[in-house]
Amino acid sequence: MTSRSDIERVLDRYLAEGAEQMPDRVIDAALDQIDHIPQRRVLRVPWRFYQMLTFLKPALAVAAVIAVLVVGGMFLSRGPSASVGGPAASTPSPSPSASASAAVSPSSSAQALTDTSNWVAFTSERYGYEIAHPPTWDAKPATRDWTFETDRLDFLTEAADSFIDEAAPYQIRFTAFADDVPSDMSEDEWITAYYEGSQGDGQQCDALIEKLQPIAVTVAGHAGRLLINDPCSDAQAFVFIDGRVHVFAVWRENQEALLEAFLSTVKFQE
Repeated sequence: MTSRSDIERVLDRYLAEGAEQMPDRVIDAALDQIDHIPQRRVLRVPWRFYQMLTFLKPALAVAAVIAVLVVGGMFLSRGPSASVGGPAASTPSPSPSASASAAVSPSSSAQALTDTSNWVAFTSERYGYEIAHPPTWDAKPATRDWTFETDRLDFLTEAADSFIDEAAPYQIRFTAFADDVPSDMSEDEWITAYYEGSQGDGQQCDALIEKLQPIAVTVAGHAGRLLINDPCSDAQAFVFIDGRVHVFAVWRENQEALLEAFLSTVKFQE
């Protein structure tokens, strides 16, 4: 059996500077010493209890050292502590293009508007058609009938149904109206007269229109023609039905896709 003085000498050598590992024989001796200590349940503390504590100090010290080594080894084997829920996510650095993408561009705003799945329906009793518009846009019905002599050169006229998102950073206006076509005027003559004398962005729009080829479109089952005039910041569709022309216009450049999205929602009241 290992004596008290032997255990103290072993502890002194282990705790000396430079000790890195406890010999196996010391651990075996400590475990053997602990196994031979009698364990009893008592209702009162005997007078020899303090003497026994003094005798057990070396063995308890060995057990404490063993516990520290075991816990320390487990901690070291785990490596750096991890946060709850797994490793902490690294904070992404700002993208160089983040500030640039925050700016609203005409193309990005138009692409976001061409999905008509959540558009709001609008009915024009004055001009006999139904259409849908983006949910954030306001619809302003015409306050009077559109007339050729008074309103054809005024894209802000109150005689046309008007749609616009006034809170948008890049505002786009859409208008719609209808007018009777004189019986002695062809469709091409009406369109030419409609553009005559029109100007926009310092351009003579009527001169530019003469050089453009109309694009054939179908609106609610009726044939129409589309004229894209980006230099004058407009794109307009003309649909002739039974001596009457319906005009749908977007007053911004590069908005052909948006105009076609509007036209896809049109229904005529026949």
